[in-house]
Amino acid sequence: MKIRNKLSLILLFVMAVALSAVIAVSFMTTEPDSRSAHFWMTLFFLLLGVVFSFLFGLLQIRIDLDKGLPTPAFFSLGTLIVLYDLFLIVNPLLFWKGFEFSVTGYAITHIIGLATFLSLSGTTLMAAVSITAREKQEKEDIYTIRLWTDRLHRILSQARDNDLDDEILLELQKVAGRVRYTDPVSCDESIHIEKEIANTIEELSHAVDLFSVEGEAASLEDEDTIRTIKKLMELVEEREALIARTK
Repeated sequence: MKIRNKLSLILLFVMAVALSAVIAVSFMTTEPDSRSAHFWMTLFFLLLGVVFSFLFGLLQIRIDLDKGLPTPAFFSLGTLIVLYDLFLIVNPLLFWKGFEFSVTGYAITHIIGLATFLSLSGTTLMAAVSITAREKQEKEDIYTIRLWTDRLHRILSQARDNDLDDEILLELQKVAGRVRYTDPVSCDESIHIEKEIANTIEELSHAVDLFSVEGEAASLEDEDTIRTIKKLMELVEEREALIARTK
């Protein structure tokens, strides 16, 4: 677990304890006959803060909601909950210190605070989910390029073992190098091209295997193999151009 997440969990635990303490003090210091609308409103929002703190703490332990955020420790969903908890604690403290609030004003203050918290936390959560999904997709794209590169290197090695024509070996080296250093980050528009690339690599693998299993006479003609390699190169170039246009 990252240091930021450990700090977030500690702060959430501290705030949950502080909120619980304020609730306990409120009950002990307020006579049953004196428990007005202010008291019950304060109690409700304090309990809401405790629920938020414990709920987020559990989610943070299980799925680490803040892991996708590239932001510093002071701007995360956990920190927003801590700030909201502080807001909940300050309100009753001000009331106890003699600051008079009407029931309507007190309710509006809490509603504005809750709305602000929900708005900021919702935006932060969506950003975290979006960034996490994008990072996952980027990892999958990088893995796909590595698979293509490894497959082409195996095809090239097999072609050398089968003593294929030098022109075929040269073209295979070129396309393997191009695939290795191509932009790994994909886009929705390039999916169909990537499927064609994968199919063409399989076609090349099958062609080289025929040289090994049945001999040159039963294999694809050298010209067809070279044509397939050039088709693969064109697909890779088309993918790169498409990705460059979408960035």
